[in-house]
Amino acid sequence: MTEPKKYRKKPIEIEAMQWDGKFHSAEPIARWLNGRAVVWPVPRGYEHHRRRGTEQDRSRGDVLDTAPAFLSVYGLGGSSVRVDAGSWFIVDNDNVSVLTREEFAATYEAVES
Repeated sequence: MTEPKKYRKKPIEIEAMQWDGKFHSAEPIARWLNGRAVVWPVPRGYEHHRRRGTEQDRSRGDVLDTAPAFLSVYGLGGSSVRVDAGSWFIVDNDNVSVLTREEFAATYEAVES
């Protein structure tokens, strides 16, 4: 071959579920992950070490009542990560990844069944 040619990545199909931010909707995600990762829901306004500084009262350090719910997910890369509402869980050959809504939209499209 004397001239370069253009190539496109082969499309791969993955399974994905989006978390809607509701406390009880974490259970179907945990069941679907089936031990690949541990999903721990943190309700709105509850204390947790993954809370951001903007979610706390600066004068007293208390968590604000309006601090959003999130998921604390263990097993992704050996430590826990914070997963906010709208994020997508992706399973590809027993590997679990989490993408933001924007990252998912830029990378994946729905497959017609």
